[in-house]
Amino acid sequence: MIATVVALACSGLLLLWLLGGRFIGWEVERLTGQGVVTIHQAQPLAESVRSYLFSDSGGLIQQHRLNNLERQHLLSVKGMVGQLKLVTLLLGFVSLVSLIQFRRELRTVLRNYAIVVCGMVSLSALLLSTFGFAQSFIWLHQRLFSHPDWIFPADSVLTALFPPQLFLHGLMAWLSLFVATAIVAVALRHFTSHGSTLQ
Repeated sequence: MIATVVALACSGLLLLWLLGGRFIGWEVERLTGQGVVTIHQAQPLAESVRSYLFSDSGGLIQQHRLNNLERQHLLSVKGMVGQLKLVTLLLGFVSLVSLIQFRRELRTVLRNYAIVVCGMVSLSALLLSTFGFAQSFIWLHQRLFSHPDWIFPADSVLTALFPPQLFLHGLMAWLSLFVATAIVAVALRHFTSHGSTLQ
């Protein structure tokens, strides 16, 4: 149970790091260089979207390059990011308290963490291989958003700025980082004696 909570907290932290960090900017720059993203001044717009989603500012809603549906969707995403922050913070707090309370079982927690992470990643890979990325992407949006404000025409600004390749690469980066944390957990367990405790 502790390992599952820690894994969920870690997955949330990784997702927030990817969304709020430089990943989106790097991807937009790379995809622009490949000719996938072709809209004018893609980098500044991508940065303004990232800044809007992770700040209290409402300025992007007035962005003249976006239509009303696109603004509404970004507002929905901004709300979800806020919820993700709260849930991740709560899970992180519960994880910390649990690890301190059960510090003598650290090796077991690390082993179970690696198992849970591998299970979550394997399930994600199974869903992707079964339904494909496009269908999985649609299904996820249908579950996350109560209103279909995420359906845009092919020539919309947000579709051009954030093409499917960006989301696929983001997913692969998230899964890779998640697996890396499992590898670190196994390594820590290997170098931790049975009698070790968290200091």
